[in-house]
Amino acid sequence: NKEVQCAVGVCARAMDNVPHRRHKGQRWMFWKRRRHLVTFLAFLGFFNLYILRSNLVYAVNSMTSTHKVTLGNGTVVENQDINWHHQEISETMRASFYGFVATQILGGWLGACLGGSRVYAVGVA
Repeated sequence: NKEVQCAVGVCARAMDNVPHRRHKGQRWMFWKRRRHLVTFLAFLGFFNLYILRSNLVYAVNSMTSTHKVTLGNGTVVENQDINWHHQEISETMRASFYGFVATQILGGWLGACLGGSRVYAVGVA
């Protein structure tokens, strides 16, 4: 190992270009490598955030649709969970998407200031 002067003036140790030796049987433990684990966890986090974002569309649709319920005595009752008009539904969806855009801008700014990993961790939690 030898000392190397970096562009910012900080000394660091340079690694020798020695190829790493792999032991037999380590190939099957690819999931223990940190980069694969971080990539997989990031995928799960982004997948979770996407599902949470698109869940509102399906929830509003099922809550505002009319469905029929047959009681034990044979009476058919039309039921609706929430009696919203189209304007109220569109205002709810608009507020959701405007909030999504605002959090993208705010999250980008906070990511530049605090670091992306911290902002991502708070967003997923």
